[in-house]
Amino acid sequence: MLRIIGVVAAALFIGLAGADVRVVSPEGHTLQDLVDEPVLVTVVLTQGARQPNVQVVDVGSNYLAVVDEDGKRSPYLFNRIQEIRVQDDQVEARRFVLDEARALTEEERVIVNRAVSRARDVFETAAGNQPLRMQAAGVLASRTDVAARRYLTQLLHSNDRDIALSAAQWLYVAGQEPEGIREAVERGLDSGSRQIRAESAKVAGLYGYTEYEERLLQMAQDRLAEIAAPAARALAHMESTDAIPILIDMLGSSSGEKGEAAVYALRLLGDEGIQETLRGRLDRTAGGTQFRIARVLHKLGDSAGTNFLRQEIQDTPTIALEAAMVLARDGDFEGRRYLNSRLQERYDPYPRAIIRRARMITALIEGQDRGALSLLQRLLQSDHGAVNRTILGLATETGVRSVMPLVAPKINSGDDQTALAASMTAVAIGDPRVRRRLMEVRA
Repeated sequence: MLRIIGVVAAALFIGLAGADVRVVSPEGHTLQDLVDEPVLVTVVLTQGARQPNVQVVDVGSNYLAVVDEDGKRSPYLFNRIQEIRVQDDQVEARRFVLDEARALTEEERVIVNRAVSRARDVFETAAGNQPLRMQAAGVLASRTDVAARRYLTQLLHSNDRDIALSAAQWLYVAGQEPEGIREAVERGLDSGSRQIRAESAKVAGLYGYTEYEERLLQMAQDRLAEIAAPAARALAHMESTDAIPILIDMLGSSSGEKGEAAVYALRLLGDEGIQETLRGRLDRTAGGTQFRIARVLHKLGDSAGTNFLRQEIQDTPTIALEAAMVLARDGDFEGRRYLNSRLQERYDPYPRAIIRRARMITALIEGQDRGALSLLQRLLQSDHGAVNRTILGLATETGVRSVMPLVAPKINSGDDQTALAASMTAVAIGDPRVRRRLMEVRA
């Protein structure tokens, strides 16, 4: 009898203890139903971070504890939990991009319209500065401006191959493929300039011109990073499976540029075969190669990579910051906690330190940590043009629309380059398709 009373009392305690925790369940689970049950849940914290694919194992007076698939236990205070979501099945530990599923608000439309207007002002007055005018045309073309698209299309036939290939890339951002792009690629790949060949490979990849795949496979094996890296990324855009062995080998390159290109490419091409291969190599490599492999695995949703990065935050100070930023972008609690701790430290506001701080802040924002928005706003109050443009580029990567009001003042900058960078940020965040294409061009 005493045992029965004890069990009932414990159940009542659990129910009362977790009464303020919202449980989202199609089957009407309560928190006490989940304890030690083989049910996967996602813990959603009040600041937006999530921990998916865990099981509830303990409920205390003011906390609950969960374990992940590797047996790691994580406690959470009730007052930090927004809700517990019961999953139908295992899900990837990735942020839910609500912004990409909703229409622009009135305020956001005003910002985008102002961005387009500012870009048009530059386009009409920068006739003597072709690179600047092309940048303005890129912003406008992304918003279906006919004159801007016509201008960029005309540049495809320029005798200056660099100009022609730049125009092709802006047209790609705008979602356009006029006649003349293949010709620009063909001429560029035959150029004696390494830079022009690299840009041609890039454009061929963006537009998926698979007839150049064999040439790009050869370029990807070039000893020069300035040739091999863009070819590697281009092959990924083409979804070239023949490139996979080359890319896996490239992860171990002593060239940072080649290694990063391989990380980017394998993230795009990743499948179960690549995961299995890289998982088998993770513990048999070291240093930069091991870190690259872990990052690819993490981005492919493989817990081996995620757990490695979490451990590196604790064990390896030299790469802890980079590991934390990779994790934080996907809303990982450990990555976010480390970055928030670093951001509490004093720093000297010289350009490199400001940009490093901006990378941490935008990683948090991308991972849905809205508390970092005010930090970004402060950074953007600087009058340092080059630094501002770098920060605006990082802000674009987040894809978070709450950033738009923060960049809006820079649209009115008297510096045309900064104004155009802010305009492109506003337009790209406002249209996920444009942002995706822009990120591919910038890769």
